[in-house]
Amino acid sequence: MSWSTVLADPEGQWIKLVQKKLQEMDTYII
Repeated sequence: MSWSTVLADPEGQWIKLVQKKLQEMDTYII
């Protein structure tokens, strides 16, 4: 994911993707 993708997504869908990815990482860690 690049900053251009983030800037091109004013609705903040990328935030949901990042949070989902972090949750998946937390699952692996736990």
